[in-house]
Amino acid sequence: MQDSMIRYSKYGIIDAVEGGVVKEQGLEYVLSWFGVMPSEYDPYDELGKLSPLIFNDEKIHIFDAIFIGLRKNSTDNDELKRAIIRCGSVAAGFHYDHTNENIFNKENGACYQTDLNTTNHMVSIVGWDDNYPKENFVITPPGDGAFIIKNSHGTEMGDHGYLYLSYYDPSLLNTSIAIGYIIENTENYTTNYQTDLGGHRDIITKDRDILSYKNSYQSGGPELISAVGTYFEPDENYTLEIYVNDELIHTQSGIAPFYGYHTVKLTTEIPITTGDNFTALMKKASISIFTKSRQHYRENV
Repeated sequence: MQDSMIRYSKYGIIDAVEGGVVKEQGLEYVLSWFGVMPSEYDPYDELGKLSPLIFNDEKIHIFDAIFIGLRKNSTDNDELKRAIIRCGSVAAGFHYDHTNENIFNKENGACYQTDLNTTNHMVSIVGWDDNYPKENFVITPPGDGAFIIKNSHGTEMGDHGYLYLSYYDPSLLNTSIAIGYIIENTENYTTNYQTDLGGHRDIITKDRDILSYKNSYQSGGPELISAVGTYFEPDENYTLEIYVNDELIHTQSGIAPFYGYHTVKLTTEIPITTGDNFTALMKKASISIFTKSRQHYRENV
C-alpha cells in the first residue's frame, strides 16, 4: 500500500520511506483511490513505483475512516474494541522488535515491553482476549489481556502470523492514533476530484470561531456532484456550500458522525457540464492541512 507514497513519487511525502513512517500514510493512499487492490497488482518492492494496473476494476474505493484516539491508561480499551467490531480490524502502531528475546516470545508471538512509548511498526488489530494469560509474555505485565494482531511478516512468525500484544504495552495508542475503515458507503462514485494526495496531516483550530476552506476544480465532463469528503474532529458541526461558476447552488449542515475522515453525501445531486468551474466550501471549527507533500498548491484555489 505504501509504494505510491514514498518520497520520490510525485504523489509522495518528502521524508517517507518504502515501509511507511507517517501514521496516516496508508489512509491517504486509499482515500486517493490509488488503492485498495489485490496485492499481486501492487507488490511490495524496493523501487516504490506506482503499479501499472492501478486503475484495474478490482480496486476498492474507501470513503470513510474512523480514528481511535490515544488511551488514557492501559485498560482504556473500549473505543478500540468498538472500532474493531465496527470495522473488522484497525490499523495501529506499536513498538515491535522480534529479534529481542526479552520482549518477544517466539513460541507464541506474545509481545510486551515497558521501556518505549513510541511506535516503529504498523499492523492490523483484528481482535482481543481479555483473559489472555499474562504468563505468556517474557516480561510479566500487571494483568491478563491482549490484543490479537495480524502481522505482515509471514505465517512462520508468531502464532501462524498472528501476535498478541499486552494491554499494558505503553507503545499502543500512546503517541499515535489507530485507524479503522468503515465499509458502509456503497455508492459507485465514478470520479474523485482531489488535491491532498499525501503528506503529514496537521490540524488548525480556533476556539469558538468557525473556519472555512475550499477546493475548486473544472469539470471534465457531464457529471453529478454527489458527495464531499474531508477530515472531522469529534462531534464537529459543519456547513457545506457548493458553488458552480461562482453561483451558490447548494447548502447543507450537519454534525460529524465520528472522528476521522467522512464523505458527506449531498441531499441533492448537482448537475455540471464540461468546463464548469465548481467549488466545495466547508465551514467548521478545524482545518486539516498537509505538510512535506510533493504536491504544489495554487494560492486561493
